[in-house]
Amino acid sequence: MPIRFLSDQSIDRQLTIQGAANGNPLLKLYSSTGDGAIAQFSDQSSLSQTGDLRYVHIDLLSYGSGNAFIFESNQSTLSVLADGKLLFKEGLFIKPSSGTGGGTQLISSAGAYKIPSIVNAGTDTDQFLVRDSSGNVDFRTGAEVRSDIGAGTGSGTVTSVGVSVGTGLDVSGSPITSSGTISISLDLSEITLGAGLDAGTTSLSLDLSEFTQTTTFVAADQFIVLDNGLERKINADDIGNSVFSNTAGYTTNSGTVTSVATGTGLTGGTITSSGTLSLNLNGLSTTTGAGNADFFAVVNSSGSQYKIAAGNINISTFNNNAGYVTSSGVTSVATGTGLTGGTITSTGTLSLATAGAGSGTYGSTSNTTKIDTITLDAYGRVTAIATGSTGGGSGTVTSVATGDGLSGGTITTSGTLTVDSTVVRTSGAQSIAGTKTFTTRINVINGSNTSPEIGLFTEINTAKIADSFSGNTNKSYVYFAAGSPSNDPGYILHETSTSETNEGVLHLVPSDDNATGDYVSIHGTNDPDVLKLHTSGLIETVNLQLQLKSGLNDIYLNDDVAIQGDLTVTGGDIILGGTGRIQGVDTVSASTDAANKAYVDAHPSGTVTSVAVSGGTGISISGSPITSSGTITVTNTSPDQTVGLTGGTGISVSGTYPNFTITNTSPSSGGTMSSWNLQGDSGGSTSITNGETVDIAGGTNISTSRSSNTITITNGITNNNQLTNGAGYVTSSGVTSVATGSGLTGGTITGSGTVSVDYSTSGIIADAADGEGDNLDQDSVILAQVDAGTAVKRHLVSDLPFVETSGVTSVATGNGISGGTITSTGTLTVGAGNGLSQSSTGLLMSGSYTGDFLINGNKLTVTNSSGYGALEIGGTSGAHLDLKKPATDDYDIRLIHTTAGVNELTTASGDLKINTNNTNALTINNSVVTFPAGITFGAGSTTTQEVTLNPNTRFVYKAVSSGTQYQGDIIDLFTTITTAGSVYALSNLAAFWSAADADTSQAINMLAIATSTTSASGMLLKGIFRKASHGLTAGRPIYLSQTAGGMTNTAPSASGTYVRVIGYAIDSNTIYFNPDNTWVQNVSP
Repeated sequence: MPIRFLSDQSIDRQLTIQGAANGNPLLKLYSSTGDGAIAQFSDQSSLSQTGDLRYVHIDLLSYGSGNAFIFESNQSTLSVLADGKLLFKEGLFIKPSSGTGGGTQLISSAGAYKIPSIVNAGTDTDQFLVRDSSGNVDFRTGAEVRSDIGAGTGSGTVTSVGVSVGTGLDVSGSPITSSGTISISLDLSEITLGAGLDAGTTSLSLDLSEFTQTTTFVAADQFIVLDNGLERKINADDIGNSVFSNTAGYTTNSGTVTSVATGTGLTGGTITSSGTLSLNLNGLSTTTGAGNADFFAVVNSSGSQYKIAAGNINISTFNNNAGYVTSSGVTSVATGTGLTGGTITSTGTLSLATAGAGSGTYGSTSNTTKIDTITLDAYGRVTAIATGSTGGGSGTVTSVATGDGLSGGTITTSGTLTVDSTVVRTSGAQSIAGTKTFTTRINVINGSNTSPEIGLFTEINTAKIADSFSGNTNKSYVYFAAGSPSNDPGYILHETSTSETNEGVLHLVPSDDNATGDYVSIHGTNDPDVLKLHTSGLIETVNLQLQLKSGLNDIYLNDDVAIQGDLTVTGGDIILGGTGRIQGVDTVSASTDAANKAYVDAHPSGTVTSVAVSGGTGISISGSPITSSGTITVTNTSPDQTVGLTGGTGISVSGTYPNFTITNTSPSSGGTMSSWNLQGDSGGSTSITNGETVDIAGGTNISTSRSSNTITITNGITNNNQLTNGAGYVTSSGVTSVATGSGLTGGTITGSGTVSVDYSTSGIIADAADGEGDNLDQDSVILAQVDAGTAVKRHLVSDLPFVETSGVTSVATGNGISGGTITSTGTLTVGAGNGLSQSSTGLLMSGSYTGDFLINGNKLTVTNSSGYGALEIGGTSGAHLDLKKPATDDYDIRLIHTTAGVNELTTASGDLKINTNNTNALTINNSVVTFPAGITFGAGSTTTQEVTLNPNTRFVYKAVSSGTQYQGDIIDLFTTITTAGSVYALSNLAAFWSAADADTSQAINMLAIATSTTSASGMLLKGIFRKASHGLTAGRPIYLSQTAGGMTNTAPSASGTYVRVIGYAIDSNTIYFNPDNTWVQNVSP
């Protein structure tokens, strides 16, 4: 069963599991200030070898992330084994050699490999890495790479080398047609910047005056700080106020009082900073009555202040200046019967009248004289005492002792015998302590009524009741006799075997028959029925769902289960083991089972009425949609080289080439500052306080100017003769001669000249990095040495005069082509039979055609004078249809079918989108499938529908960022006016939702968060919900509040309230809503 701590207390800040009594912990869960939360493992009682799993959220310790899980060990090496998949969201990184920085990335989140450095192969250099169509990285030899790109072994001439750039870059010296230098420089002034950034040609600068002023400030807001030369960000609640200069004189005193007003009996308020409160008794109202329970305020002789009840004050403590006396009220006392001495009006003596028995001793302690009678008059006075002889004490009893159940003995003269507490009385209330043994049976009745009755009794070695026993059994009964007019007795019976060990059965018997109306009811104190266990075999719940839960996760039902209503699975999988099947969807046999994939694949149905393709960024689409027949053309409208910008700390970059937006994501949020320090290179520092003005003055050749909130400092030095020549530099230019070494020609230059690269020199082209593993196409640009001299020119690969080593010696013709065989020159003609003919509009095809077919034109049109036009593609290994640009590409989009039963629609890169009515209905990006308008299973179907989750499949809740966004399990039930973000309970009284609170029993009902102003728009049963500025503490449990619809971090404690965890706060704006199925009701002690 689950164990849940409802208080906010820790137990010694750790939880440990020991391998043996008093041994060291083999598993320890604890937290360490500044080091995060730690789970420490060991398999040795000496703890000589330990391993830690540590969680930290401090940015400075999180290796470049907001938080981190860290595996550590006290050993020099540590292996982490995943017997399965390792899944990375942000990529794979190498841990830095020191510190807690972000490390070096090896694999990006998109699956791209990043190689920090490459070692020279040395040997076996004829191997080049390539990525095949399945995404695998293999190697190809140089000859295979040449064959892949269609290159021969000839040579060529590059005539021109040019470079084009996009926004943010300038180029000069392009193109080069003989020799020269191409220069690429930054021009950041061309880039669109966000608030807080200004750009020069080659630099970016902050301009904080552009930021929007904020009026709110929360603990999760972040500052940009310079940490020992490193730019970092830090949460506001991680900054201790002790790092600031406390010129305002704030103290460590805590509290929330900002104003103290005075009421009746006090003066001196309202105080908002400092002041004095004084008593003002004139302000008290006047009372005309006082009782003994009323209080007076007093100050004793020690100066201590107390309150005292009026009834506890002696009148003698006051100054009797009024002369009150202690005699009061009575002025005359008369005497009646039995008294003498009255009437007394001032002083006198009252005496008893002489009457009745005289003084003396009556009876005897020697047992020889007894008192026979005592006579009293009407006033209770003894008037006579008669005595007599006891007979001389002739009895034979000399001692009375007490046994079990009696106390007071042994009595040898006189004494009292008392029945002690071990004896059960037949009347009156009695408390019985200790263990009592009763034989046969105990019956409990109500007074003289014998019905109803409770009986306690046992049976020894009688006939068995439970069928699990093999012989006679012993039985212990709590028996309930039938009360009038019922004829149904019942009992609770515990049955054990007389011969078998470790076997017992507890019987709950509500009746002597098995009628449906006889049941065992399980519910809370004073509550109506909740769970009914009928003797007829029926298990029934009242106004609640029947839930089965196993601590081992699985619930096993060994026999067939018949479900008359719907079966809803809210979490986990429906797993069919062995030969189990889901039946009833179709006439089921081994081959037509509806849960059989082969059956589903073999029975497709439906008619495609429209095929549409939508383009993304840089992609235009024509000919879409096709509703009967036609051609869809995909065109890349932006084939430029892509330029990417990556933001740094506090800087984000959005947009795509050529338009980018650079935004400072951590602008100053404003605030107050009482003082700051001004310091120069000399002269020390001074404190600048509020109201003071700082003058930034220029010096020699330095001037300053101000525009708005910006101060510009200008260096006025325009010539080096304005500087002091302490080093003794001369006006003659330093370089007087430039010579050329290996790889250069044109020197020595003493005046002017041209230095050129000597490409024929060893170490220039011959020793350049081998690019044989790069993918080249016909449009690739290369540098080539034209002759043995220094002329190196730019060429396209298509300009190279490739020479085939074998060459074509003979061209034969097949079906549809005539004119062959050609061994030297000749003409080939298309249309020679096999359904092909040439016309003025192109190549016509009728009937069928076998063989390769190449269209070097705009489109392929398939028409049919009647019926459907069809394009069928097939081969012995299957078929595929490629859409690509340029035509030399392998493929961009491929539709493929193989004889192995593989049917795929594959993209080489980018998203795959499916649109309906020119609106995106489905987008696939890598392994992520997005349905912008939602997804509906089995809409309008009357048969059972299924959603199957394969192993390692999961539902992922993404972050919600605005409005009242939510993600999770939704129920559309009833139409109740609601408030978005409030908690509601499903009423057990009528078909509506009511605002839930911890004060009523509806706190234990099914709970949900309203997502809109009506429950018909959906109620969130479980998931992520954005509730802006909810005021709850992140990471802490959320309880149902005593305020209707509200939430709180504090568990209700008032008597009768319900304590129920309904989720957890993720951050200041987001909660995870998941009401617990258990709760606790507070009860007064």
